[in-house]
Amino acid sequence: MKEESAVRKGMQGFINRTMLLASMLFMLFGLSLASAVYAEETREEGVSKHVTLAPVVVSATKTEENTMEVPFFATVITRDDFEKMGAQTIEEALRSVPGLQIGTQGNAYPHIEVRGFRDTKDLAVLIDGIPFRQVNGSADFTMLPLGIVERIEFIKGPSSSIWGRGAVAGVLNIVTKPDDVSKLQAKVQAGGGSFGTFRGDGRGILPYEDGYLMLNVGGSISDGFQDGTDRDAGNVLLQLSHNFTRKFGVEAQYLFSSVNANRGSIIPLIDGEPAYGVEVDDNFGIDDAKYDGQYHSLTVSPRLELLPGLVLKDSASVTHFDRFATGGITITPTTRTKGWWETDSAQTSVHNDLNLTWNQAFGGFDNTLLVGNYLEFGDEEQKSPSYSGAPTYGPPDWQTPLSNVDNPAKGNKGATTRSDFDQTIVSFYIQDRIEYGPLSLLAGVRYDHFDEELRRSNQDVVAEQSDSAWSPRFAADWNFYRGEKTQLALFANYAEGFRTQFPSLSTKNGVTLPNLLDPEETESYEGGLKVTALDGNLFGQIGVFRTEKKGPRSFRTSEDDFLFTNARTRVDGVETEVRYRFNEMFNLWAHYAYHDAHYLEFKDSSGNSFEGYRVRMSPRHIAGAGANFFYQGFNWNVSWNYTGNRNLRDNTVDEPQNLPSYNVVNTAIGYTFLKYEIQFVVNNLFDEYYISDDFSSQEAGCAGAPLNFFVWLKAEF
Repeated sequence: MKEESAVRKGMQGFINRTMLLASMLFMLFGLSLASAVYAEETREEGVSKHVTLAPVVVSATKTEENTMEVPFFATVITRDDFEKMGAQTIEEALRSVPGLQIGTQGNAYPHIEVRGFRDTKDLAVLIDGIPFRQVNGSADFTMLPLGIVERIEFIKGPSSSIWGRGAVAGVLNIVTKPDDVSKLQAKVQAGGGSFGTFRGDGRGILPYEDGYLMLNVGGSISDGFQDGTDRDAGNVLLQLSHNFTRKFGVEAQYLFSSVNANRGSIIPLIDGEPAYGVEVDDNFGIDDAKYDGQYHSLTVSPRLELLPGLVLKDSASVTHFDRFATGGITITPTTRTKGWWETDSAQTSVHNDLNLTWNQAFGGFDNTLLVGNYLEFGDEEQKSPSYSGAPTYGPPDWQTPLSNVDNPAKGNKGATTRSDFDQTIVSFYIQDRIEYGPLSLLAGVRYDHFDEELRRSNQDVVAEQSDSAWSPRFAADWNFYRGEKTQLALFANYAEGFRTQFPSLSTKNGVTLPNLLDPEETESYEGGLKVTALDGNLFGQIGVFRTEKKGPRSFRTSEDDFLFTNARTRVDGVETEVRYRFNEMFNLWAHYAYHDAHYLEFKDSSGNSFEGYRVRMSPRHIAGAGANFFYQGFNWNVSWNYTGNRNLRDNTVDEPQNLPSYNVVNTAIGYTFLKYEIQFVVNNLFDEYYISDDFSSQEAGCAGAPLNFFVWLKAEF
């Protein structure tokens, strides 16, 4: 009882400190806002008509908009930001985005949890505005190299009215085009560090009179922090932009990414803690478990100015994704089979987004009208052999077979099943934004119609469905204070989103039926405040939101029937961030998010109700802060991220396990001389052993990387 009391006191202390941090962040936000207004009011009169001090984003509306004038919570991370952190991956580059929880499963599958959503199908991931996803809607972050990234735009909340299916939690747009392509330049960086890791990237830009050519090449090797989790990766990005006339130009881009990785095992957990003394580097998986992927994408984007203010744009893209992935990593206190499976898949998608933008001013109004049509065709062929009779293994080593001792660790290989999935999406969207002085109104709607079909070689039954969805969005922003160097804006929005659910085939007692589910539906309300001040040295925003998601679930109840129920989730939350540059030497950022994600309706096949339960892996508190100091060539960057406690499972009658909160501190020190830089990076400075992600709602999780270091050598010409 004393130990339990101590744990509770410790947890309560952590909550109190977190709430104190939240209060400090709100105070910082308020003081910054107040000081900006005061400083502006004490200046001499002289107010400019329009102030643009925050970064420009295109992800929110498909048109270039100043962040202050985007009526959504929008965060921009630049290449300079994440290079000063010494980031090596997309996950590390996102450290300063409010309200994110990031983890990687088995050295292969990164997850981003945002506003109660944690499936990558819920997040529209884009590369230069082109959907980066598999045919089933998942975004495979494993295939995204950081070396190609120039800027990351993260727009929170449903955006299906612009980006269609899957944009229910937000939009993450990877921008690869450099800000400056007007001069001949080259940049190379290489380095090495812990776990036998070596990385290198090179970029060259060749401008000419009517455009530019860019080549970006990168690669890495690593042994991984878990035993036997080697990873090799490589990528090539080729980009060409040519203006045939002042009004007509074409951009073309080819991206290749390759990853070959051995998979690590998950960690069994008891009461949220690693079981039986399992260490962070232990790997209980089968030796052959791996992930091999190759991604190709070719995009051509012409742009034609028909009349002043009237622009026609098209983006046509073909993507191909080959992937061979296996299991063999399932280890929990109660389930001790190693769960071997294999999938060998090839998928091809064609995307075409054609839109017309009309900017027109009349009678004191500025109007931006966007009309577009989107087409997507995709097919996936997947081959999966069956395995049976696998041995089971017991703790604490999970290496000695307890049953089926003479069988291979994978079990006995059976017949191979081929699955063919085809999907067609036809969409139309329209959006209009009207500005009158300090007030702007935005309204948009999108119609998506999709046809899906799934066939399997061992079944005559076909799972096919045809469905559609309407996705409206309304927003407003009011720049109620515009000074010479200060701008304050209120924003509000209402949005709906949807996500298609993959069709499947279900077999029971020898009878196979198609299992088809309606799309998940999401609606969101949000309001907030933004400020930019002190000659562009301060930017802050705070948003309050409520999001509800409804998605049908099905349970096979007999040879002929399914039981369909709804799982409804509500997330209430607050997110805030402040970025402040004191002077040329010192700047900082800080963020805090409170998320209350719980079920309004949720039943399992036995009729157990989990209404009111917290959504698994959704922390109530997420916070972070960082600072950067530069002086005479020396640069020091330090960041801290906190993730609160999380429920490991949400579908157990007994009280779910609770994963403890964790803190991660990272630092990077660099020195620049002439055109060269050396940088020393330390991640997880205090070597905290933490569980960053769960695995399939079991009593098991994936550990974050332990203390590690990396040294970068960089040159720019």
